[in-house]
Amino acid sequence: MMNSPENRYDVYATLTPYQQKLFEEWVKKAEFVKAGLKTTICLLTLMNGFEVVGTSACVNPADFDATIGKEYALKEALRKLDGRVGFYRQVILAGEGKIDEPSEVEVIEVSDSVSE
Repeated sequence: MMNSPENRYDVYATLTPYQQKLFEEWVKKAEFVKAGLKTTICLLTLMNGFEVVGTSACVNPADFDATIGKEYALKEALRKLDGRVGFYRQVILAGEGKIDEPSEVEVIEVSDSVSE
């Protein structure tokens, strides 16, 4: 039987241990929506009410699989959340004097030409 617990495709189980920890520590609710013929949207509502969105889409609408779409949309939303959490943690550590703040801004010029 396809919907039995043994055969159920668990999106959460596809996450890495780090992603699972991120989800458990920060996410209050995850919502998934199919948009159009081949796109899945994941809306994560965080514990503080902030929202993070991830999306996924397949090329051919005939190949659309809602479960796979949920997995990729959730993972994209968690990647975005990870960047914000990293920034937040660095602000906290800098405020506690646990990391060195840069003493000056360094500007690096980027050339438009490619050297051979």
